[in-house]
Amino acid sequence: MVLNLGCGLDTRIVRINPPSTIQWFDVDFPEVIDLRKSFFSNQKGYEMIPSSVTDPNWLEKISNNRPTMIIAEGILEYLSQDEVKMLLNRLINYFPQGQIAFDVMSSFAVHSGKDRLKETTGAVHKWTVDHINDVDKLDSKWNRVANLSIFKSKYVHKLPLKTRFLYYVMAMIPSFRNMIRLLLYKF
Repeated sequence: MVLNLGCGLDTRIVRINPPSTIQWFDVDFPEVIDLRKSFFSNQKGYEMIPSSVTDPNWLEKISNNRPTMIIAEGILEYLSQDEVKMLLNRLINYFPQGQIAFDVMSSFAVHSGKDRLKETTGAVHKWTVDHINDVDKLDSKWNRVANLSIFKSKYVHKLPLKTRFLYYVMAMIPSFRNMIRLLLYKF
């Protein structure tokens, strides 16, 4: 089973094209799901759920009898630390086993982009992570499997030369290297 939180207009379901034996759920605000329905439709093995991820009721629509892969890309930083903890705890307690992959931003990254973000979208980043060990402590039932700086990704070599050079330089400076990290936990 796959659970994609804050899916937006993500095309992952089409790109991966999982067999219908895999249950896939995309979750986002009702207005986002309404827009999403212009491009995608519910079908066997795939369902869009219109809800805020902080609303505890949407989870009841999903069976919890299978291992689950949870993706929370570009969403947790918009929640408060308490909301993140409650959401993660609720997911980990609901599903018997699985993995959760998500990104975190440092306070340096959030501070560096806050004016531009507010100006362009009106949104505000609330949750920052400067020490990955703080994330480890959010739930005792999970173990970190991976911690990757986006600037040290194995896919950097596929970027244009100028961008590659910039990423390599940024990866040498700790405050830049740790701006955005991708984390994977097993529970």
